[in-house]
Amino acid sequence: DRRRVCDNLDCYQVEEETKFFKCSGCRVARYCSKECQTAAWPGHKSSCKERQEQRKKEAEEADAVTASFAPLSLNAHMTAYGKKKKKGGDKKKRGKKRGKK
Repeated sequence: DRRRVCDNLDCYQVEEETKFFKCSGCRVARYCSKECQTAAWPGHKSSCKERQEQRKKEAEEADAVTASFAPLSLNAHMTAYGKKKKKGGDKKKRGKKRGKK
């Protein structure tokens, strides 16, 4: 059983007693209240900023990898596999309806 304690060092709340929330900056530190987060900010600020920069760098690297595997457009995909896209979509040509005499 892993118990979490509020990351404000002056607080002794245990997460079982109070539902904690994560710091929106680093998403690692957990606090039992806004007051505890505010009180802990001077000591948490530098590590929070470092984690934010690290997360931003990781996201940029992941975006670069994802972009290299970007899917082809439908037209390019169909051309690559020898199929031509029909103009007018998938609608079938229909003749004029004739009225009954």
